[in-house]
Amino acid sequence: MAKTMAGLVLILTAATLSAGQPGVSPPKNAIPLFSEALAKERGSTEAPFIVTYRSGGDVLAFVGADHVFTSENSTIDAVRRAFTDTNPSLVIVEGFPTAFGRNFEPFVEAAHRRDRPDADAFAKSEAIFAASQALARNVPFIGGEPTVTEEIEGLVAKGYKRDDVLFAVRLRSLGQARRSGEMPAGNATAFTSRYERESRAVAQMTGTEPATAAQFIADYTRIVGVDPVSDVEMPHRYDPGTETLLQRMGADNMRVRDEHLLSTILQQLDGNDRILIVYGSSHWTTLSRALQDRLGKPVIIVKKTIEQLHRAPGTAGQP
Repeated sequence: MAKTMAGLVLILTAATLSAGQPGVSPPKNAIPLFSEALAKERGSTEAPFIVTYRSGGDVLAFVGADHVFTSENSTIDAVRRAFTDTNPSLVIVEGFPTAFGRNFEPFVEAAHRRDRPDADAFAKSEAIFAASQALARNVPFIGGEPTVTEEIEGLVAKGYKRDDVLFAVRLRSLGQARRSGEMPAGNATAFTSRYERESRAVAQMTGTEPATAAQFIADYTRIVGVDPVSDVEMPHRYDPGTETLLQRMGADNMRVRDEHLLSTILQQLDGNDRILIVYGSSHWTTLSRALQDRLGKPVIIVKKTIEQLHRAPGTAGQP
């Protein structure tokens, strides 16, 4: 059965917990917390964009993605262009732990069904498009994520209550489902069905009892202040920031993820001279200084240019 992005994330993270594989030790104090002020400081770069670093014989391209779940969009155009320009020997994608190794099979399966009429939102994501392009070129792809064990324990170590962290884990997957349109705001049936599935998965991952939908709704109302069934802003409640508990937790969790991603990039540069990274645009914002320190000043292709290149004769739909 086809898996959605939200459901697959929970399946992957459950496997990660049982695997118990440590991630790469991240550099300390190398990455700032994400903020809108930091994004402005780095430049007015609207997603998607392509950032390319060249240092000696090394080429590293970073596609800053706008998460859109359609077969064709400007992020897909950016990924297509980056493959053409970079000719990567390795691709790093968002969405699964590095510990799962190369060419993770559920991503391969999703890549194979991407062009089918019944393709789900996950199969249409830019991560799966990048994986499909890598497979077509016989280029390996890996995930850039830490294990969920590392994420959870990292947040607890920073002083967050474990119950709040587990709440955020459930919310993250539900937010993806709402973002993709598979759990529309106001549809109580879709909410209950999705929540029960995700709650069981989180319980399996963490060795805890499943939280009921009623309990999640009560916690959401207490923490966020609105009903989750009808909250159109759900996908953004965990976005990094400073104003709310969830925003602060999201910022700290993003740093845990970014530290791992940076370590993975630097480690892979030792054995690969052409690397393509496809990740949400905010991750480049926080990693940009460290990448420039390692690889020098990059060249940036902005969204408007990507769209112009896509429309130019002889370039649209280029593999």
